[in-house]
Amino acid sequence: MDSVSVVISPQDGRSITAVFTFTGNDTLVRIGGIHAWTPEDPFRYQLRFTPWFGGEKGEVTSALRGFCQLATRKTRLILNGKPYYLRGMARHDILRLDGTPPTREERLKDLSDLKSMGVNFLRIAHFPQHRDIYELCDSMGILVMDEIPAWKTDPVFLGSKSGREYGKSYMQELTAVHGNYTSLAVWSIGNQFKSYKTAVADFVGTVASAVKQADPSRLVTFCSYYYIWDKAFESLDLIAVNEYFGWELASLDMLPPMLDKINQEWPDKPVIVSELGAQAQLGLRNAEAKLAGPVKSMLEKDISEDHQALFIAAHMDSIRSRNAYVNGMVVWAFNDYMAVMNKKRPPGTPKGFNGCGIVTAEREQKMSYQVVRNRYTAWRDTVAQ
Repeated sequence: MDSVSVVISPQDGRSITAVFTFTGNDTLVRIGGIHAWTPEDPFRYQLRFTPWFGGEKGEVTSALRGFCQLATRKTRLILNGKPYYLRGMARHDILRLDGTPPTREERLKDLSDLKSMGVNFLRIAHFPQHRDIYELCDSMGILVMDEIPAWKTDPVFLGSKSGREYGKSYMQELTAVHGNYTSLAVWSIGNQFKSYKTAVADFVGTVASAVKQADPSRLVTFCSYYYIWDKAFESLDLIAVNEYFGWELASLDMLPPMLDKINQEWPDKPVIVSELGAQAQLGLRNAEAKLAGPVKSMLEKDISEDHQALFIAAHMDSIRSRNAYVNGMVVWAFNDYMAVMNKKRPPGTPKGFNGCGIVTAEREQKMSYQVVRNRYTAWRDTVAQ
């Protein structure tokens, strides 16, 4: 192939044409006056590519793509040059508890529901999902964090040569396959592995470096559970922490000072809370629900709708109080899903089931649904201050 003719057609009918010649496998083209893509305005262009082989015209291909970049500026997340606050939701691509995969129409319904709630950021967990999700996020306007399967992965494996090669090759393949989606903003190397260990921190550093070489235009992170004891944060563009204070450990009043300590240790890195939530069983009520203290949170679980709603509201408000450096949050999770929960499964919940969803697997709303909706719609104009 000698050259490629590229025609970029915006929605208003005007065309910008650029003709260039490939050198190797990559080329860089600079085009001014671009209408940027954002969740609030998911503007996309029609791109038409015509390859030429020695004067012979090849097959024309086309794609709808937008132009945007989520970057960092010290403690800020910056979208297309402006500070931006992530109102996030995690979602498992499961419908019903028999493991039935959703159809495109059912995925569209879920994402439309999220948009109506004020969600602008989707954490895809804990593995890459069907292309429907990425295509719909492109068209609807939802930023995406994509993640490889490295959930609490054994530290011995991660610290080995095989583990590092696994992480590098998986992330390189993921960036190649999903790298052209407009909505893709953050690459996640994994979730809640033992990153307080030096060997695991080395794994993160090795894989993060490989990701940045494959795709220097996007942010790299992983979702940590070890706060100030984490040894891998230096390798990241964005610090992402999961927090279950008052559900799995300690109490909510320990969260703000812990976030402050993270900011003190890494004052030039933006932070998000990548998980917050608690389980609830639809229809179970407790008018006397209250937040647990540091002992009760480890020994007893209130799985009432009332407690989940109270818990999520208090945590969302607490996190938002730190928006000087915390750039958003992710509620865990949109829907209930199947999971191995033998040790942590609260009494009264079905085996093989996680009830952290704000809707059930069948998409019935719990009380917490309105809690999240009310806050996210009220916070549409929130940025890190």
